Amino acid sequence: MKKISDSPTDVVDGEFSTRDICDTFGVDRTTIFRWCRQGILNPRRDHRGWRVFSRKDMERAKRLTEAGMRSWCDIELLKKKYQAGLIDD
Repeated sequence: MKKISDSPTDVVDGEFSTRDICDTFGVDRTTIFRWCRQGILNPRRDHRGWRVFSRKDMERAKRLTEAGMRSWCDIELLKKKYQAGLIDD
């Protein structure tokens, strides 16, 4: 498993690609895209239009996967976990 501190070659230090998140936490890219659509992750776009995630996004993805949100993400369940303090900002 990849360490969060490892920097991918196609983004600057402290930023991560979709593949980095998928490989690190064992989630499918459609899950990452869903989290982006729901506003859970907020990547910037590079010059190619590809998503580039911050360290804060990587930490959110870590908390989500630790909370068991690896595949289909029910936004109501996510809100409950956030309110319970299992996921923070």
